[in-house]
Amino acid sequence: MLQTNFHLQETHQAAQPVLCEIQNIWQLAHGNAQLGLRASKSLLQEI
Repeated sequence: MLQTNFHLQETHQAAQPVLCEIQNIWQLAHGNAQLGLRASKSLLQEI
């Protein structure tokens, strides 16, 4: 049981940077989507 726990911890630590990277990419994409929406809204208002 302890062996499995230790292995899981190792795997989790190895996956940590990847998870952070995914989170960063997601936040960037989300932010860009919101910016794009705002830009198109203001463009529509100007028309």
